[in-house]
Amino acid sequence: MFQLRVGVGDPSGERFVDVPAIVGSYSSHLTVPAALLRGLGVEPARTQEFIHGDGRSAIYPVGQTRVQIGRRERIATVGFAPEGTRPESGEVTLGIFCLRIEGTQLVEDVARA
Repeated sequence: MFQLRVGVGDPSGERFVDVPAIVGSYSSHLTVPAALLRGLGVEPARTQEFIHGDGRSAIYPVGQTRVQIGRRERIATVGFAPEGTRPESGEVTLGIFCLRIEGTQLVEDVARA
């Protein structure tokens, strides 16, 4: 696992907060403490099971908002994690940026039709 700076934004993309997210090959989506998401105006829409990098699973409320990795910006599903939880970014989130994990780094992934 390694760390990646992820910009988590409000739904309109006007304001972003940089968070250091753990990237691990077992993580699925981006999970961020709920207070940070609510502070940006992100609202939960439903619940979903999440798999963490250490293999734990948990059910969190989820919503969608703008996320930045490097110079790229996308709309992504985000999990409202409990306070004190370290943000994690997983393979599904990275995939929408056409990135994948290779060892301890991110590499460009080939878009598949």
